Amino acid sequence: MHNPFIPNVQDVGFGFAGLIGVVVWGFFMLLFLAVAIGLVFLLVRFLLVATRAAQLYVAQHEPPRPAKPTAPTSPVSPTDDAPAGAATTTAAPTKPLPTASKNDATEVLPPATPATKAPRTPRTPRTPPTA
Repeated sequence: MHNPFIPNVQDVGFGFAGLIGVVVWGFFMLLFLAVAIGLVFLLVRFLLVATRAAQLYVAQHEPPRPAKPTAPTSPVSPTDDAPAGAATTTAAPTKPLPTASKNDATEVLPPATPATKAPRTPRTPRTPPTA
């Protein structure tokens, strides 16, 4: 049996060198599996965070929707085409949809300012020592 992890050794069979080759191969396969699982975890985490961030961005930056004007509805008058015993219905007045209120996740906070301190004077640059 040729083991690529042990160069220039042919037909070692399942002896000690073959066992070491299998152990080394198993170690690298477990390492590869751990890296693959880690990459999938990071990708899923990135996609979930990016999706939530995109939702927050769109909710914060979309233009406000114009409110639809509500026209007064007039009751339907009976006409000659309606049967004599037909009941007339009137449309219920519609009320405008509530506007979206900002919650904690989309609320824009003012920038954090430190307590009022006097501004520092900038440091003067020093020249490096010469030998």
